[in-house]
Amino acid sequence: MITGIKAEFRKLFSIRSTYILIALALIYTLFYDFYIVGIKAGHNHSFISPKSSLYLITEVTRAASIAAPILFSSIIAVLLMAHEYRYNTIMYTLTLSNSRSKTLIAKIVAITGFAIIFSLFIEVLAPIFALAGLHTQHIVLVHQTFYYRELFWRVTFYGWAYAMIGLLLAILFRNVVASIVSLFLIPITIEPLLGLLLNSNQQQYLPFTALTAVLNNGLFRVGRVGSGQLSAEHSAFIVLIYILVGLAIGWVLFLRRDAN
Repeated sequence: MITGIKAEFRKLFSIRSTYILIALALIYTLFYDFYIVGIKAGHNHSFISPKSSLYLITEVTRAASIAAPILFSSIIAVLLMAHEYRYNTIMYTLTLSNSRSKTLIAKIVAITGFAIIFSLFIEVLAPIFALAGLHTQHIVLVHQTFYYRELFWRVTFYGWAYAMIGLLLAILFRNVVASIVSLFLIPITIEPLLGLLLNSNQQQYLPFTALTAVLNNGLFRVGRVGSGQLSAEHSAFIVLIYILVGLAIGWVLFLRRDAN
């Protein structure tokens, strides 16, 4: 098992696409947080005011919910799995392992480790870049309210869940294009259309809607959520069920496909 996990990490960091996507995520974070949120926020009333005590915590959640850097990590998860089928290296991977289940677990562990570290790294950089942008405009923040523990688990879970969804789609489709298109299409198009058929309470149980709720619900007033809203913990449980059921289906398909 340990050998398989090490092999997956080597695969993850031996392909150019991983470094390209990490670089794009950093560039995006620098542009958005340093320029848009930092430099322009002081003169743009569409952003929360730097005079607010919630400025930094809002910046962290906004950086994650816009999801561009987090989405890049999910695409990396897709490529780790889908590239095996695209370049037909999956047969070598399975031949070198005495268990398909161990191979799948190794990929899950590798993506879990990468997604958690990457998410936290981006979410630490985001407020730092924002502060640097404000500093160039000689804007001084007021005393900030910052819920470290709440942000830590929410951002970590959000980044991990997004990456797991990407990996799950790659397991199901075994195709790079189909997986990435689905990763964009489901939260942007399919869920909003389903939302038109559901009432506001039912919409909260859709996967990406629940995932967004993990990041935002009850954060600015810890322990209190709006009327009719699910708590962040409840939303995380819903997302976890989606992921576990999806991975169970993917595991069965992974064991049975091309088994000969």
